[in-house]
Amino acid sequence: MSTTTLYWLVGDDITYADLAWATWNDWLDGVLSCDADKKLEGYPHVRAWHERMTSRPAWKAAIETRVRLMNEQRLDSKWHAEGDGVVLGV
Repeated sequence: MSTTTLYWLVGDDITYADLAWATWNDWLDGVLSCDADKKLEGYPHVRAWHERMTSRPAWKAAIETRVRLMNEQRLDSKWHAEGDGVVLGV
């Protein structure tokens, strides 16, 4: 097994795998019923990858759109994006 640390999930470039998995990964605190800052505790490489994904401008724009649409639909407040600063269903 290689000891090389990968920057992305598959190879040297961001792929659909990164985009798809980041969405599920972002919801882990809700699924696991834990604090958002604890969900990746013990997994430093996963945390670093997740932070790379969620710091991208496209991610932030998508989350803003999701929050707006969820608010319009008055969806459950526990399903929010980490760091979005918005309480849903208010």
